[in-house]
Amino acid sequence: MVRCMKAFLRELVKPLHPLKFRELSDKPWWEAVWYFSKVLLVAVVIMSIVLAPEIFRLSSYFDVQLAKFDALSMRGNLSVTEPISFPDRKPQLIIDTTGLYSHLGGERFLITEEGLYYRWFNQERAITKDEFAALLDNKEKTSTLLTAAAVFLIPSALFFLYAFLWTKYALTILLFGTIFYFLLDLTHYRLPWRQVMNIAGYASALMILVEVISLGITTDYLVPLVQIIGVNIYLIPLLLYIILMIIATTMVHVKRPTHDADL
Repeated sequence: MVRCMKAFLRELVKPLHPLKFRELSDKPWWEAVWYFSKVLLVAVVIMSIVLAPEIFRLSSYFDVQLAKFDALSMRGNLSVTEPISFPDRKPQLIIDTTGLYSHLGGERFLITEEGLYYRWFNQERAITKDEFAALLDNKEKTSTLLTAAAVFLIPSALFFLYAFLWTKYALTILLFGTIFYFLLDLTHYRLPWRQVMNIAGYASALMILVEVISLGITTDYLVPLVQIIGVNIYLIPLLLYIILMIIATTMVHVKRPTHDADL
């Protein structure tokens, strides 16, 4: 296990060494994609660990937010012809008014005619239909329910965050890889498209680690540059990426074998 971790860490930091980019640029393109995907996963995990203490503050957070309401209630009729499960396999939420379900089983949330049942720290809790009619009179139960729902949604939120960030950085790599390819084509440092894109993929490591981990702390020092379709672009990570790309493409040319340089 320790040996695998050491090997992974060596692979993780290799692109931070400019002299290694010649070797990395010759690898298959899918290895560069796989590398930046793993770096992003590590960054998201570290960010999650940094944010973990916030989970214990959720209950007090919801208490504060509920105190801002003058009135809050939920009224309505609910009726289904047969139980509804989300998802179909190993459901976490079941809605049933037929009487088939009356207590929690393997699911986390159960909505019946009587109210809402949910599991919190392996204890079954409930908010009855009457309590829903006056949520602010039952702030403690409401706060616990909202906290349980938030914790339940965290894995899904992290998955969608990873997918969102993966798309963002994939487009960034594609954009800057293309820009550098055409810029290099105007100089004596021209490189094949595949090599430039590999460099762009491996060089993204520092930008990803700095930016994503900072999401769990603060992004103020990253200097927000612009927001495009709701996506924040930060100046500092982008500058680090461009500088590493310049160094990497230069070192690939410098370290080019003699027989390549003569072609």
